[in-house]
This record gives sequence, C-alpha cells and structure tokens, in this order.
Amino acid sequence: MGSVMDSVISQAMILSRKIGAKIITEMSDNIKALRLNGDQARLQQLLTTLLSCAICHTRGTSVEECPWVDIKVALKKHKLDDAHMMEFEFRYV
Repeated sequence: MGSVMDSVISQAMILSRKIGAKIITEMSDNIKALRLNGDQARLQQLLTTLLSCAICHTRGTSVEECPWVDIKVALKKHKLDDAHMMEFEFRYV
C-alpha cells in the first residue's frame, strides 16, 4: 500500500506545486506495509484522480494561508472474509 500511496502523492505533487497547495498525509506504518490484492494500477489511478480533484478545489481561507489537502488512510475495524477494509478520507481548504 505504501508504494501505491507514494506514487499517488508524487503524481499529485506536480499539480499542487502549480497551485501552491500543500499535501498532508496521515497513514500509519502498518498500513504502508499492507499487501494489496487486486489491481494496484487501477487503485492508484482512482486515488490520483480523487486527489487531483481535491487539489483543484483548494483555496486558502485568507491571503496569508496556503491551501492544503489532507489525506487520511485508515483500516476499518472489521474484516470481510480474509480481506481488510480501508477507508480513504480527503479533506481540503
């Protein structure tokens, strides 16, 4: 999971630099170490699109404040069969 999120963030950094927005991430080391089952490229594409949209809609609340996007990745408490549920939260100002 860590390599997917690293790729998502590095792709979005190009756009965030143009706009002047900060990207803040909240993801624990145990989530970074998780192995994903399924199409990692598709997940990366989807998360990059969501993050890019969030960056495009950022704006600071004042002239001095830099706009920012916060990404939080967390495991859900329950499991489905042998799979863990993950929750992605995107916040922006």
